[in-house]
Amino acid sequence: MRRLPIKAKRIIRKKKFSLNTIDPDNIAGWRRGLDIKWRITNVVSEHENWYEDQNPYNPKGNKILVNIKVSGNVESNEDLKEISQVARYTRVGGDKDGWGSYYNSNYYSGWGYDAHKRIRQEIRAKIANQLKNYLKLLGISSDRYWQKIEVNKITWEK
Repeated sequence: MRRLPIKAKRIIRKKKFSLNTIDPDNIAGWRRGLDIKWRITNVVSEHENWYEDQNPYNPKGNKILVNIKVSGNVESNEDLKEISQVARYTRVGGDKDGWGSYYNSNYYSGWGYDAHKRIRQEIRAKIANQLKNYLKLLGISSDRYWQKIEVNKITWEK
């Protein structure tokens, strides 16, 4: 995002989006609904650090990577819960470098094990078109089919 003009950075960071996929008729099924608000925090081309003439406006055949922050609620079995509570996982055991450790995640029957991965996967799938259309308005687009606009990192906002 450092290679974008300052006005474009401010416009991108200021805009907030919302997504509500809660369906009251969906009482059975693995995927539950999301009621989230999200915003873009960073937009870069994939190899921007190595090539001086690359930026999101001119990615030269590389992917455009977008980081977002998400806040809101997700549907669990009982009711809506804060997204950071459902997508919580902890590292157990091992030493400070991570050797011998594993991640322990909670099980939610609406999302299964590794709920943090499934929720992120669902968010990436649902916001892809909205994100692509918004960045296209700002002149950031993928011209070729192998040039994708991808959500790279998703972090939880408090």
